[in-house]
Amino acid sequence: IRYTGRLADRLRAVSPELASGFAVADVDVVHIAMEQLRAKLLARST
Repeated sequence: IRYTGRLADRLRAVSPELASGFAVADVDVVHIAMEQLRAKLLARST
């Protein structure tokens, strides 16, 4: 999976590793990483 455009730019700013994309076979690992990133960003906004 590759991100493009605005999403890629914004994701790269907070997680270059996730922004670089991933193989579909890694979706379970990426899901966990995305949940952790979400929690981090939500904590930062409060």
